[in-house]
Amino acid sequence: MSSLASALILGISGQDGSYLSQHLLSKGYSVTGTTRSTSHTQPHNHSLLGLPDLSIVPGFDPCSFTSVSELINTLQPDHIYVLSGPSSVGDSFVHPFHSLYCIPTTILNILESVKRYHPRARVYNACSSDCFSESIRFSGSRSTDELRPVSPYGTAKSQAHQTLKLYRENFGLFACSAFLFNHESPLRPPQFVSRKIISTLCRIYYGSDEKLHLGRTDISRDWGYAPEYVQSMNLMLERDSPDDFVIATGARHTLLEFVEQSCSLLGLNQEDVLITNNSLRRPTDIVSSFGDPSVASEHLGWKSNTDFKSLINLLIQAELKSISCLHDNPIICG
Repeated sequence: MSSLASALILGISGQDGSYLSQHLLSKGYSVTGTTRSTSHTQPHNHSLLGLPDLSIVPGFDPCSFTSVSELINTLQPDHIYVLSGPSSVGDSFVHPFHSLYCIPTTILNILESVKRYHPRARVYNACSSDCFSESIRFSGSRSTDELRPVSPYGTAKSQAHQTLKLYRENFGLFACSAFLFNHESPLRPPQFVSRKIISTLCRIYYGSDEKLHLGRTDISRDWGYAPEYVQSMNLMLERDSPDDFVIATGARHTLLEFVEQSCSLLGLNQEDVLITNNSLRRPTDIVSSFGDPSVASEHLGWKSNTDFKSLINLLIQAELKSISCLHDNPIICG
């Protein structure tokens, strides 16, 4: 890709937006991003990754067609990555309107703006494994027609994908959806269960008397490493033709296994620290969710290289460092 290639990232300050910025800069892209924050300082995640100051549009509302269309018409970016909007399944049950309005409206604004003002742009839409029911948890990229979400978040993401598919097939846009399964990193915010588990157990490791409270622990998920997942985003837009892909590891582990592995690496007794709390259960949930990455491997040349234990080890080491608890005897996880 030419060093003159340009990318616009909506949601540049989040986990995926930050790692994607890092990846694109390493490939010679010029990067512009948007954030809902009104602050004109560089995002905290960018500072953690040591990124240079980027061109960022603060206080940006992706639900405003005027704002979106003016930005795209002005910048004329080669690639557009839609990563903004609500990202928590749990929060979507508390604030369903926010997810059901914001997520589909954002992608509609992007696609219509591209159609009107910059049809050569390539659009990436971050979809979710929560679009699928567990009955098609083995889905590869050719099986995305049977979307059966069970949460407001999954419903909104499904609607966004169907809108993208309509614009691609009827208006000839280069637009892709990626159905991303769970992908974690030290940049995950505290409301995500992976970060909740790791941060709580690390505090317990260093003497806190608190307990780890979780709802269902028998649900299984496909967990990968976010810096690897963002590479697939760029690969999708560098193809000759647009398509949709499942991005996953192909392995599943229960939430209880996540806790057990974390406790093992920290030398904690899971039975001493874990409390199941029925009040934390969601109204509906996918019991077992994991994806088939074979099509992404075949057509993108992409695969996950970080296994479950290594991922948890990375998260633990970063969390211990972030709370300044490494002192004289840092934990060594093999």
